[in-house]
This record gives sequence, structure tokens and C-alpha cells, in this order.
Amino acid sequence: MSTRRTNIRSAVLGGGVCLVLILVIAIVSGDPASDLALERPSTFFTDATGARASYLVLEQVSPRVERWRRPLSDLAFLPEPPPSTMVVMGPVRGLSNAEADALDRWITSGGQLILASDAPWPVGPLRGMDDGDGDVERGGGRDDDDGVPDVIERIVDRPDYHARHGIEVDVDVDVGDAVARARIVPVGAGRIVHVPNPHAFSNAALRDTDNAVWLVGQCSGWGGAVRFDEYHHGFGQRQDMRAIAAAFLMTPWGFACLQLALAGAVYILGARRRFGRPIDPMPPERTSALETVDALGALFEAAQARRFSARAMHQYVSARLSATLSRPIDLMSPDERRRAAERLGVSDTDLETYAGNVQGLIAGADTSDEKLVETAAQASHLRSWSHGKHGSGGDSFAAR
Repeated sequence: MSTRRTNIRSAVLGGGVCLVLILVIAIVSGDPASDLALERPSTFFTDATGARASYLVLEQVSPRVERWRRPLSDLAFLPEPPPSTMVVMGPVRGLSNAEADALDRWITSGGQLILASDAPWPVGPLRGMDDGDGDVERGGGRDDDDGVPDVIERIVDRPDYHARHGIEVDVDVDVGDAVARARIVPVGAGRIVHVPNPHAFSNAALRDTDNAVWLVGQCSGWGGAVRFDEYHHGFGQRQDMRAIAAAFLMTPWGFACLQLALAGAVYILGARRRFGRPIDPMPPERTSALETVDALGALFEAAQARRFSARAMHQYVSARLSATLSRPIDLMSPDERRRAAERLGVSDTDLETYAGNVQGLIAGADTSDEKLVETAAQASHLRSWSHGKHGSGGDSFAAR
């Protein structure tokens, strides 16, 4: 009764913990995805500084809208030729030389870059950086493993992409005036549209301004696909499992899964309970030959089964000799006894004496204990000899 009460108490406690976790997950999951630390205008965030609304609006009116999560040097491998539009809003990761050159070639061939920024966009490697693809080494000041870029790049004294095209960076421009103060710079067959506020197309700005209409007009008028740059917000596509697991554990669902895993580990290691109903332990096998012999002997003695004992001994000896000689042997036959004596090297007299004693016991002519013990000794001699010459040794048959 105590075990049942304990199981019920554990079940009720576990159900209560699960209910509390479900309520916490439901409450926390209702909060919008936000970026309180860096306030990146990314299309992944639904808070005031994010740009999820702009992405959804363009999805409704443009033939193709997607998030760009690769280095800009991959623009050379786009499946479709320009015209198309790349929207970059408040990048916190700098450009490598290879990215800047590829972006210039893409714009010159007919691409449109809408750059919403109020700070220089650095071009070139930091100390310890690899200039080939925009990634940095461990000593370069950016932690690429966790997907969070190093904002130090904003203040490093490096050439910036704005100055490369003669664009002056305006600071402290209000969101409502950002579109009116936008500047268009033609570059070959394409153009750069600079908007002097990184949050001009954020979720909060779209509630109070018509910036979304202006953005739709620029993209629709230019034609082609629209891509939002997320790579320079730190959301690169190539990340290892550690970064993905860390990002998941930082979410409410990941935190809840971690808590459940820890609670399960504590329960298993602390309580040491098995999963399943308790069962009785299996009794140990009785593999001792002596105990088996004693049990059979006691059974035969209690039943006064001397004739049966003699028959059982004879059958056992015949089976062992047949296995040794690889042919059936019947010691009750004179011819078979002669052949067995020749093969085994046993005297005919011993086999004749054994056969006569067995016949007398089975027929009931002599059922004394002395005769039974004598016959068992003869059977043991035959068996032990055959083991010594043709097989491995064994227990004495006389004891059986």
C-alpha cells in the first residue's frame, strides 16, 4: 500500500510540474521576438526595432522576397540576372574587400541597393580577419560561433562603403524624414539608394509613417526579386551544431526543454527508479550435478525402483558407448558384446558379467541393493574407460 501511495504522489507531483512549465512557456512565448541588446532592424524580429512587418508587406506585393544569409560575394552566383533589389538596414558586420567588389559589380550590372544606415559601413579586414569571405579568426574581435557580431567594427577606422561611392553619412535624422532625405547614386546600370536612418522601415516606423509605401514603390518600380540582407546582422547560414543548440536554448522553448531534461536526470539519478512495474527476481538455476544425483537417488530409493534404476543405468551406458563407437550398441546381444570388447579393449568376461547383472535386475530375479551397487560400479567402469580413451572425463556413473 505504501508503494502505491508513493507512486500516486510522484505522478501528481510530476503532473503539477509539467502544468507549471506549460503555463510558463505559454506566457513567455507570447512575447515578441526582440533584440534588446543590439537593436538590429532584422526581419526576424517583431519588436519595435525589428523589420518583420516590411518583410511581410513586400511578400504580398513582390513576386519573390527572401532573406539573404550568405556573404555578398555570393551575388555573383545568383540564378537570375538583374534587375533585383538588395535591402541592407543598419548592418553591424563590416564588408570584406571581396564582398564590396562583388557588390559593386552586381550594382553595375543592374542591381539596386537600398542602404538604410546612419553610420559608416566598414570595408576591409580587421586585425586577425580573413579577407576572403568576410569571416574572422578567433583573434579578430567577432564571435562567429554564437552568431552575434562584434559591434566594434562600427567604430574601427577603416574605409567605408559610403565614402567609396561619395555618400555622406547623415546622423540624427528622424524616422519620419528619412525617406524625404534619401539619396540616389547611379552606379553603372544600377543604383544605390541611401536612407539616413537604419530604422526607417522598422515595425514602429511603419505605424506612424508611409515609409513602407515608399519601399514598396522603389522595389516594385525597379523589378525583380527583393532580398533582405541578414548576413550582416549576424545571421549567417553556415553555423555548426553548437551555435544552433545555443541559439535554441536561449529561446523559451529551449529553456523549457533544458529544465525538463535536468528534472528527468535528477529524478533518475536521485530516486533511482526503474521504468516499469517491479517484478520478482528470478530464482538461481540449480546447476549442481551432485544435487541432481542426490535428488534422483532419493526419488528412486523412496519408490523402491531398483528395476527402473537398472534399466536407466543400462540405457545411459548404451548411449555413451554408442556415441563413442559411432554406431548403436546393445550389450544384451552376445555378438554386440564381442564387437564392443574388441573396439574398447575390454575383456569379454567383464561385459558378460555386466550384461548378466543387468538382465537379472530388469527381470526381477535379484533386486537386492548389493547387486544394484555392483552393477552400477561396472557401468561406471565402462563409462569412465570410454571417456579416457575416446572422450573427456566426467562424473562417475556409479553415483548416478
